[in-house]
Amino acid sequence: MSENDVEKGGMEEEKAVENHDEETKDMLLDEKADAVFTKDGATDPGAVEVKFTAVKSSGLDKEQLMEQCNTPLWKGVRLALLIAFWLSFLAMLVAVIVLISTAPKCPSNQEWYQTGVSYQIFPRSFKDSDGDGHGDLKGIESKVPYLQKLGISAIWLGAIFPSPLEDMGRDVTNFTDVHEDYGTLDDFESLLTKIHSEGLRLIMEFIPNHSSDQHPWFEMSKMSKNNPYSDYYVWEDSPGDKPGQPPSNWLSRYGGPAWTYVADRDQWYLHTFGANEPDLNLRTENVTTEINNALKFWLELGVDGFYIPHANQLIENSNSYRDEQDNIYFKSHVNDTKTPYDKLLHNNTRDQPETHELLAKWRNLLSGYAGPDTDDHRLLVVDASMSSISNQMEYYGSKKKREADYPYNFQLMNLCQGVSLTGTQISSMVQSWLKAKSGARITNWALGDSDHTRVSTRCGRHMLKALNTLMLTLPGSATAYYGDEIGIEDLEIDSSKSFDPSVRVNTRDVSDQISNSTVSENNETLSTSAPDLKPTTTSTPTNDGISYKPSGSPMVVYYNMTRDRFVSPMQWSSDNLGGFSNGSESWAPLNADFATTNVESQENDTNSVLYKFKELIPLVRSEPSLVGGGLREIMVNDKVYYFSRVFDRWPGYLVAINFNEVPYLQELGGISTGLPGSGTVAFSSNSRYTPGENVDFNKLTIDPYEAVVIKFER
Repeated sequence: MSENDVEKGGMEEEKAVENHDEETKDMLLDEKADAVFTKDGATDPGAVEVKFTAVKSSGLDKEQLMEQCNTPLWKGVRLALLIAFWLSFLAMLVAVIVLISTAPKCPSNQEWYQTGVSYQIFPRSFKDSDGDGHGDLKGIESKVPYLQKLGISAIWLGAIFPSPLEDMGRDVTNFTDVHEDYGTLDDFESLLTKIHSEGLRLIMEFIPNHSSDQHPWFEMSKMSKNNPYSDYYVWEDSPGDKPGQPPSNWLSRYGGPAWTYVADRDQWYLHTFGANEPDLNLRTENVTTEINNALKFWLELGVDGFYIPHANQLIENSNSYRDEQDNIYFKSHVNDTKTPYDKLLHNNTRDQPETHELLAKWRNLLSGYAGPDTDDHRLLVVDASMSSISNQMEYYGSKKKREADYPYNFQLMNLCQGVSLTGTQISSMVQSWLKAKSGARITNWALGDSDHTRVSTRCGRHMLKALNTLMLTLPGSATAYYGDEIGIEDLEIDSSKSFDPSVRVNTRDVSDQISNSTVSENNETLSTSAPDLKPTTTSTPTNDGISYKPSGSPMVVYYNMTRDRFVSPMQWSSDNLGGFSNGSESWAPLNADFATTNVESQENDTNSVLYKFKELIPLVRSEPSLVGGGLREIMVNDKVYYFSRVFDRWPGYLVAINFNEVPYLQELGGISTGLPGSGTVAFSSNSRYTPGENVDFNKLTIDPYEAVVIKFER
């Protein structure tokens, strides 16, 4: 081919390309063609040669394509594909709905306190860090890892405020500081940081009903009727027709008149408790502002909530200080002791509407410090004991006006109070509370606290594992009292060595202390503790192995009243002072058995009270039926208490407890109980069954004083 022919061919190809639009040009790229690109009119030596070749399209134009698509064949294909798509979509939608509706639901989003176990500490008795014999905040901080391993979710800290300690620390002289025996505010913040770092919460006991008579507010208030603090407390004149007499017949919870005269004011001040604890006037804005500021102080430090003792007596009847009516049932149980407080029906000093208004305001205050997550909730728990159960339920508030997250439940602290422990007794206590509690309201269960005799003493240490199982598996959250996880018993102490100041008042008047239970104005039995009875060796034994002496003598009255036997130092080891302190003495005596009953000796003993307590907590905190399920009683009699917990379609749990001294066998499977034929042991307080073992519900044998938790499919 000549040079002219090549040049001519190239010109023809370029002309052919020019006859196409730009888009078509791009489609005509051919790997065999070259085109020489130039730069500034000269051939670019780095250029790539590209050759374009014209290609004639053979596809359908738009009109032809539309005509083809509208043929019956293609219309049918499109319709079939459309129907298939929508049928597939609907099938998947139905499948998702079925899966969602049939899958077991988890309990609805629950606040942290609803699924956990709390642990109540009496600060002076938990752990001494500096050898002075007094438990302190640094001592508690050193034991936070122990508490975390125990499986609890929150620490309840007893009163830690500055105080003359004339009422176990509840006589406060400063609501925004720490008693020097316990440490400093820096120590408190360090403790709080440690608690939060371990994933735990801190609940404080806060006492707004009264202060110490040594509080600066009261020292100013009692000086005159005309000073900035004159109305910080409840003051009243003598009745016009009874000069020199108290304003009313109201009684102190510790016995005797609830009024004390101050000559400088020529008036009487109210004290629901001891005369050294004047009631704050919570109707006064200045006082509520002071209390609100104190709550904010602790909330801003990071406290997760508050427990308010005796909240049902925060405010008295506003109309007058009229006398309260006699309790006609007071002398119906002549062999038992009770403080004179029960001689009256306290319709003017308890459960007033203004109390509920005040608690609703505090609920709102706490909610202002809560975040959007359930982990950020600020807890408010109130003590409304001595009120009827129905009145206690009012402290939940309503949907529109919330008050407490729950009123503290003292029911189980009445177990074994001078009577044998039975399933019937437990059923009565459990059902009376659950039936009064409506809807999804949460509650708590507790076996002891600093004001009640320890469960190991009331019911016997041999029953403790079973009763801890009961407390942990009932619907709601559990609150354990320090030392109950190892079986600490009441401290035996002579009345002359008492370190509970309130006792020195109560032992003086025994003539009328003869009531076992109190009846309210609507004839409803109140939720109060029956009197504690002193163990002896001379009277009729009960099935807990402890005998009880009928009340009557002044010594028994002392023993019934004093709280010092419930707050002995924690028993950590068999070392000097039970590992509580490395000093030479402790603020209170230890129990004589600390060398054998202590944390160290039980930690690795697989059959100990402590080991079983730790073993059960993860189960009750994780299983949906034990977290959110209701309670159905399966068998109740004097010997046993069996109940089931089920939630939605999750596996259920049977809790079977034998209070008798002999094994108990009963056929359980069947429609009447809602149980299948068999189940799998999840927990046993003793040794008959091992976790994972399959058991026949019609051949289920429960050993003496044993509790078994059995998982079953539904």
